[in-house]
Amino acid sequence: MAFKSEGADFRSQSHFTNEMSRFVGDEVASFSNNGTAAGAVDDMAEKAVRISYEKTKSKHKDIKAQRKDIASQIKTQEKFLKEEKAEYVKAKQELQDKKDMLEAKMKSQGASKEFKEEKAKIKEQERFLNDKASNIETKELKLNEKRAEKKDVKKKENKERKKQSAKLNVANMLKAKKGISNEVGGIGGVTGDAFEDGKSGLVGTFLQYINPFYYLKKLLAYLGSLLAPYVLIFATIAIVLVMIIALLFDALSPAIAVHDAIEKFVSNFTDDNTFVNTSLSEDKINEIIEKANCDETQEKVLRFALSKVGYPYSQDYRTSGNYYDCSSLAYYA
Repeated sequence: MAFKSEGADFRSQSHFTNEMSRFVGDEVASFSNNGTAAGAVDDMAEKAVRISYEKTKSKHKDIKAQRKDIASQIKTQEKFLKEEKAEYVKAKQELQDKKDMLEAKMKSQGASKEFKEEKAKIKEQERFLNDKASNIETKELKLNEKRAEKKDVKKKENKERKKQSAKLNVANMLKAKKGISNEVGGIGGVTGDAFEDGKSGLVGTFLQYINPFYYLKKLLAYLGSLLAPYVLIFATIAIVLVMIIALLFDALSPAIAVHDAIEKFVSNFTDDNTFVNTSLSEDKINEIIEKANCDETQEKVLRFALSKVGYPYSQDYRTSGNYYDCSSLAYYA
């Protein structure tokens, strides 16, 4: 569309060159963080493959758990089936022995009503054993179906494991290719340090996978994830025990203080669990007797008893003169 007005020419133009320049600039800017366009494509491809790898890994884990569950069921069924077979063989042998004994009796004594009833019971037991044998056969068929199912699941597990390994290898290959593309496409990542620059890209990937510490770190991380719940449980139990001990100590500390005070008080009067007060002097004994206002016999008893103050107590050695007991004080006085 165009029109003229007083010598001016107005035309609508599509500035293709400017638009193309802007588009190229935007595209280049979108790859600036990854070094080159090829490196960015490799990066996106690697991420996509790793996402697919994680999905395959999760699926492989589920199939593995399914296979373990089926194996556990088979083991349980085999155990019960083995016991049931042993019981069946034992019962069949006992029934056969009973049948042989009955036939021998019938030959020697003749067929009687009692023997006929017993023979009917044996036939009933035989029908029961036949049903049991049929039941065992059915269980064996189901067990074989479980074994076949386990084989199928095992095949699926191996298939998923191979896919998982292949996807991981592709992701690692794309990672190495991305490093090469970034190195070839530009020198933006060059630091000037020959040693550091030499460890980048494909060389860096190679060094990473031959470094034993790389696998050691992965192993330690795996072990840490396994042990973390148990460490947490142990720490929780330890904290609870410390709190309980602290509460008990706080509650029992007054009782301990009282016990220590009583023990200290008693220790003032005891030595090796035997009371040993200082013996009374003659003047002290006379003073006590004067205040007692007693006759001659009472004075002798009281004087003897007071003279034994501080002596150890013993019934076995009460006549030795160095010990006393309650009954001998008045007697020897």
